[in-house]
Amino acid sequence: MGRLLRSTNGETGKTELRGENLNSENIEFLSRSAASTGDDAAAWIQSEHDTRPVRKNLRGNPAVLTREDLRTKNDLRDLLRRMRALYEKIRGIIEKDNGRESF
Repeated sequence: MGRLLRSTNGETGKTELRGENLNSENIEFLSRSAASTGDDAAAWIQSEHDTRPVRKNLRGNPAVLTREDLRTKNDLRDLLRRMRALYEKIRGIIEKDNGRESF
């Protein structure tokens, strides 16, 4: 979106994707890219065909986990492991971009 705005001398823009079965890896990449640059992004996510879609926003919506999401100690450990891995991945990318070696 940034390149499109620059090439057209635009100030703001919006990209909308729709589909029955969007590629989740590409959508996740786009979401992370928007988040890393501070851009706003939102999505209606329907995890199962017979459930209602839920709107998720990058801006203003903190991650919310319910007790049902984390039922066991293993669920909690897995969440912590995944958070640490993402943190280390983000730090590594930032440090490489700043010309530093990552640990």
